[in-house]
Amino acid sequence: MPERLTASQPIDFIIPDKSDKRRETLLPLLDVRPPRSQSSNREAIEAIPQPAAVSPDARFDYTYDQLVDIAHDLTPGNSEDIKRVARYALIWSGMKIDDSMISWAAVDHGYESQTRLPRVTLPVDNKRLSIRAVPDSWEDSVHNTPFTLQKDERGVQIVASDSEGNRVEIARPVHRYVTESVQTLAYLKEQRDGTKNITINPLQRCPQKCEFCCRAYHDMTMDRKKELINLSPDEMARYLKAKFPKTDWKDVSGITVVTGDFQSDHAILDYMQGFVESMDSVTSGDWSPISNSHQDLAVSTHLLESRESMERAKELGMKKFMYTVEMSDDDRREEVMYVSKNVKNNAVNKGHTPFKGALGVLETAIDVFGVENVEPVLVVGLDPIEKTKQSLDKLRELKIRRVSRALVNIYNMNQFSLMRSGFEGAVEGMQYARDLFGSAHSRVVNGDNPTANTRELYP
Repeated sequence: MPERLTASQPIDFIIPDKSDKRRETLLPLLDVRPPRSQSSNREAIEAIPQPAAVSPDARFDYTYDQLVDIAHDLTPGNSEDIKRVARYALIWSGMKIDDSMISWAAVDHGYESQTRLPRVTLPVDNKRLSIRAVPDSWEDSVHNTPFTLQKDERGVQIVASDSEGNRVEIARPVHRYVTESVQTLAYLKEQRDGTKNITINPLQRCPQKCEFCCRAYHDMTMDRKKELINLSPDEMARYLKAKFPKTDWKDVSGITVVTGDFQSDHAILDYMQGFVESMDSVTSGDWSPISNSHQDLAVSTHLLESRESMERAKELGMKKFMYTVEMSDDDRREEVMYVSKNVKNNAVNKGHTPFKGALGVLETAIDVFGVENVEPVLVVGLDPIEKTKQSLDKLRELKIRRVSRALVNIYNMNQFSLMRSGFEGAVEGMQYARDLFGSAHSRVVNGDNPTANTRELYP
């Protein structure tokens, strides 16, 4: 058995031969930590204190029938819309967990006491959702939830809600996910047209301390932070080759880097160059976004802000520009998105860039990549709904065609206080974005025309 990997011990120093890409050599070096999710129990869940700091508009105790009404009021209201609003509500409200399913609830290890909430991560409508556990003792409060993870009379696990005395089945999860997202190095997702996209997290450490982030680094213990690893471009490429041995790399249309301990645009560009070269090598040219027009390397970041850095990224195979706007209220951006609240004038400090500045970055990106390939990212629910709609209007004025958005989720106790929208407002914001920009993830880079599958929303 090879020596085990630690945070301070890169793979390069453990595998002298960089050409050795065998699964039996590489994967044991990364899969060395015990399961990070620790099973919770009824006592621990009921011990969670009820949060006091909640925006006056934020409540979580909707009935299923109220959710149906919200779907009819704020969306077209067909059956798929009702299912979609129910998914939003699961993310927003959490769920209770029957004793028969309590073993599915888990707490991520390595966080300060009474900060991290127990969660269950399971599939709902073929989507991977992470849902917090709500204590039964919160029943008579604004924090109650309409959903319960339980077993039905046949012993089948279901997520259900009551509707006028009748049980409505929301999902029938056949399994739960047990990995922690902060330590998930890569996952592969098949697109509608059969192509595949891979999301990678090669740098588990991040200088940002965005308070709405699921990783919530500011609540991690120092021991936990020391466990996080960063992989070099070569290490990441060899890991992907070992992780997905049956993948035809010609069918992988995109790889997206979602987090990173990048200090500057130069650091990102250096990483991109090394990764593209390494992937070209380990796949024998089957995955090379420079040579293959149907393939794309994207980085979800706020640091590629200059024309020069964007043009260099384009040369390295970036065909889609993703920019993490996330919030539009300038005061709150500085308040909740920061590296250090005492360091304002720092390019790494995401919250220091005002929303107007973000629009300027997007204008430059449109000029470099083309409007059809620019994708800002928003978190809905952090801003009041009118702010959200105003920011979406501004993005539409730029003729942007696609906005990636996510409903704000609560992972830690302190995140309850971040809400500036009620659930109805959040649904309205998600629907408003849907009406303006269509589905957030409908585009797939395809063939000789990278925009062949782009939905045309503007003349």
